[in-house]
Amino acid sequence: MTEMLPAQQLGAASLEQVLIGGDLSKLNAADRVMYYKAVCESVKLNPLTKPFEYITLNGKLTLYARRDATDQLRQLHKVSIEIVAREVVEDCYVVTARATTPIRQDESIGAVNIAGLKGDVRANAMMKAETKAKRRVTLSICGLGMLDETEVDSIPGARITPSAGVEEQLTREETRRVDEVAMNMAEWIKQGSLGDAVYEMENAALNAEQQIALWTRFSSKERSAMKKEQARMKATAKQLEWPGPQPHNSPDDYREANAALNGTISPAAHKRLEARITELKLDREAVKKYVKDTFGRDHFTEMTKDEYEKLDKTIDIREAKAKLAQPATEEGP
Repeated sequence: MTEMLPAQQLGAASLEQVLIGGDLSKLNAADRVMYYKAVCESVKLNPLTKPFEYITLNGKLTLYARRDATDQLRQLHKVSIEIVAREVVEDCYVVTARATTPIRQDESIGAVNIAGLKGDVRANAMMKAETKAKRRVTLSICGLGMLDETEVDSIPGARITPSAGVEEQLTREETRRVDEVAMNMAEWIKQGSLGDAVYEMENAALNAEQQIALWTRFSSKERSAMKKEQARMKATAKQLEWPGPQPHNSPDDYREANAALNGTISPAAHKRLEARITELKLDREAVKKYVKDTFGRDHFTEMTKDEYEKLDKTIDIREAKAKLAQPATEEGP
């Protein structure tokens, strides 16, 4: 892997420290980010998806491959995976995976200790062994001699260091900008609108270092959810022949397209509903609970047009009842 790095991007002394010493902590922040980019470029992976993570192992800072790396590598190299064996060897569950490309084959094992495990815990351990085998053989057939994500937690003393060196690379203004975008995205996520969170990220015009720093503001679960939503948005845009989120588009452009495809309410209908709730001084949480209990929807934007019309009629009825309950007043001349 390292011999493919474009040497002109790193200083000779810095490159020597990496190739001979194998310790990225010897690099300064700028060289570390450059090295990360160079590794990604050498294997044609997108650095913005964080295919690698830093880990301190035996006192040295190095990289290990995350799931994003192996998933992209399988697609890039047309790697097909086949499980050829599953067996219990003493207290270990061992899975053998075979990887095949158009030009070669390779095999690797994944093993976990299942002694004393029962039920879901045992099942999860067995699934982990299969995942480990698939990812290890993927890295092997693609020529990457590095640790896989599933191996990290089983190494005593290993310490993960997220995005090491990236934060130091940013100026105060850049850090403030990243924090601002992260706060906006977090608010959208809180409201249940992953699409708007993705829109916020894609239209923030952040560079590679800022994007990496931005991802560290979110949990792995949130990152995974946003990546899935991003893929879904692209699929929606493709089906509708819509160019996807663009700097000149508003979030409503995406929501209109998404509503048309999925049969959910339009942004205009959603805004009208929110306006009525405010105007009539309704308890928004109570309305959300009604939507959840009646239609099984967690968010207003998930309602279908029919469900929206039923809710609208219910609000009309309650408004009429409230008016009838008010004492009549006489108007003066």
